[in-house]
Amino acid sequence: MEAKVYQLTGFGDEIYAEAFVEVHHYDIILKIVLINRTKKTLPNVAFEFLTQGNLKLIDRPIPTTLKPESTATLKASLKVSSTDNGVIYGYISYDTSSSGNEPKMLNINEMRIDFINDLLPASCSEIDFKKKWAEYEWENKVQVNTTMTNLQEYVTSFAESLNISLMSKLDEIEQADSSSRSAFLVANFYTKSKFDEDCLLNMSIEKVNYSKEGGRLEVKITGLIRLRAKTEGMALCVGEKCKLVR
Repeated sequence: MEAKVYQLTGFGDEIYAEAFVEVHHYDIILKIVLINRTKKTLPNVAFEFLTQGNLKLIDRPIPTTLKPESTATLKASLKVSSTDNGVIYGYISYDTSSSGNEPKMLNINEMRIDFINDLLPASCSEIDFKKKWAEYEWENKVQVNTTMTNLQEYVTSFAESLNISLMSKLDEIEQADSSSRSAFLVANFYTKSKFDEDCLLNMSIEKVNYSKEGGRLEVKITGLIRLRAKTEGMALCVGEKCKLVR
């Protein structure tokens, strides 16, 4: 799995730090690269991690000593239990001759981690969909923003881009899209995360003709995507992914 890189400190700080973050299902592995940018030894270099969301620190980085202009790598691991986006922040502490008995503190930049990089298509009957739609409390709404002009193509592309299940029948979509009397379409989608949390999506879109300069008519798809989930994190995370589909 490809690691995402986060810059933790600035190039002008005594210690430059980067974190390589790998998400393996419920496990997060952090590899922190430290570079001593000074010509002096920095003893007791330690990381203190704080977290937001459903994150739990399992293995803390072992403190180290950085020789002048040297590099070291520390490792840490965390556990995650739900799709709520997690935040990792904290500071680096180390001893210097000028700091006396108190260690010097260096705040690190936040690491915001998306735990649902991969949504999973899942099956759901129409009856169960309606039941869950009525039961789930968390709702999110996303405006459709696309350059596509064909309703069916957009719906298909949307499902493929997010890797989610399209519950509406394609032949019905074709009829709605090709009919001269109708330029409106409603489609339902269903998905689950790797934590087995599900999300229901309802898309209402229409083709709108509008005039541009010179009296030229253009077609645009507009509409709304409503999402419902059992947890707030799932509704918000999937909603952010919907915004990326063009």
